[in-house]
Amino acid sequence: MAEIVLFLKTRCIVFDLISVLYFTDQARVMLYKGGNPVKQLKFNAKGSDNVNWFQFDKLTENAWSDMASQPRNLFTIEAGITRSFIINSEYGFHCNGDFGWMVITGTNLYCDWEQRYGKNAVIYSIVAGRTHWRSYSK
Repeated sequence: MAEIVLFLKTRCIVFDLISVLYFTDQARVMLYKGGNPVKQLKFNAKGSDNVNWFQFDKLTENAWSDMASQPRNLFTIEAGITRSFIINSEYGFHCNGDFGWMVITGTNLYCDWEQRYGKNAVIYSIVAGRTHWRSYSK
């Protein structure tokens, strides 16, 4: 079984590596802190293309224990021009109630929690479950 590792360091690297996904049965997303892997997601990529492998239904190994029990409003590689690789749970009024597991910010930093990290930043929950995006330590 072939496998590709998507190194989420910058948005450009991610999209360069996705192009070889067609030759794999499995995709893996690794999240790093200080150069060390801290979270991992594995997907069954068999029969998938370069976009539709990134779905909750194709997830075979999950980095967060509450993803199946909490609401999910987005699980997609691209959410318009604003964000990518987003696994989100809930949106609140003016970003106050935004909860999720992982996102790469885009170039349009609408929410204050995105502005804190800047453009094309990889943000993810470091706890066992989803996080409030304004909880900057989690």
